[in-house]
Amino acid sequence: MIGNTRQLTRAKSKLVAMKNAMDQSPHDVDSLGRLAARIEAEIAEYGSLVRRETLEFEVDSLDAVADALIKARVSRGLTQRQLAERLGVSEQMVQKDEAGGYETASLSRLADIADSLSYSLRGWFAPAEEAAWVSRTATTFGCDCRIEYDQVPELERVSDTQSSAELLTTKEA
Repeated sequence: MIGNTRQLTRAKSKLVAMKNAMDQSPHDVDSLGRLAARIEAEIAEYGSLVRRETLEFEVDSLDAVADALIKARVSRGLTQRQLAERLGVSEQMVQKDEAGGYETASLSRLADIADSLSYSLRGWFAPAEEAAWVSRTATTFGCDCRIEYDQVPELERVSDTQSSAELLTTKEA
């Protein structure tokens, strides 16, 4: 992932080198082409962030929080230095955190970073056994709802055609 203009410059240089290597090594075109496509995608994603075309980021695991924070910083038009000033820390601290994927940052620090970027994390915390869960979009309430039928016996199983309000009904006693 590209998180700043220095990394963007390096990615563009790598892309040029990759394309030159493809011209000189026809037998490696497939593997080099896949790498070049990945670099092009990262460059395009960074451009989308800078132009503020992308403002929301999927976070499907705790590991994805770091990338989302970096993307949020870029989409807000902030440099690492500006984020550091907002947080009251050194620019080197932000550089180190981002380079390390925020692995050593506490949850409190991650929350401070999100707050300073005016972002919030929304979603749910669920067991890893996704097969036991049924996802429904509760359009009535404007949120995603997940209900585990095996562990919430008072809820009745519903069909795919029932409405969101019907999904939340309880069994008659």
